[in-house]
Amino acid sequence: MSEASRKRWSRLGMQMGVFLLMACVLAAVLLYPAWLSLDRTRARLDDLNAKLAEQKALLPLRANFLAQRRDMPEVDVVVPEIEPVSRMQVFMLRERLSELVRTAGMEPLEINLNALDIAPGAKEISVDFVAAGASVDIRPLFVAVASSPHVSRVGRFEVRAVRGGVEVFMNIRLAVGGTGEARGGQSG
Repeated sequence: MSEASRKRWSRLGMQMGVFLLMACVLAAVLLYPAWLSLDRTRARLDDLNAKLAEQKALLPLRANFLAQRRDMPEVDVVVPEIEPVSRMQVFMLRERLSELVRTAGMEPLEINLNALDIAPGAKEISVDFVAAGASVDIRPLFVAVASSPHVSRVGRFEVRAVRGGVEVFMNIRLAVGGTGEARGGQSG
């Protein structure tokens, strides 16, 4: 082989090497994101398989619960009608709520009526109150307040452990009616 032919083959070999190197870099640039996406997809599939295995383990418990639920008798719950507080009685709400909290076995610490809700035309008034008690059984308080005929909804209910018992924070909405006395002249 002549020197010119050798240089030509050498140049051709170098060009082929550069071409192969560029093809490998291009393939890596194009395939790396797909490989990462495939890896993320595999991780998601592993998570889904773990969740499915957990659900399959809980399936017998659900079937047992549903079977027990079918055997339970149906109970009709009568929801009391909400009785709005008259605007004249709004100013006595603090005393009534204090009395309600005390009958539930707790001591009222703070009762705040939202003054902006007392405006004419308002249908509800927001009341925040804090009560404290030595007992950790707060059900009587919740039931007494939530079943009051004036309460339209319980917004927030928090229980905090304090030294010697618990503190209960509650936000309730009371229905507000006209300016006269509430129906029947009774209140809760």
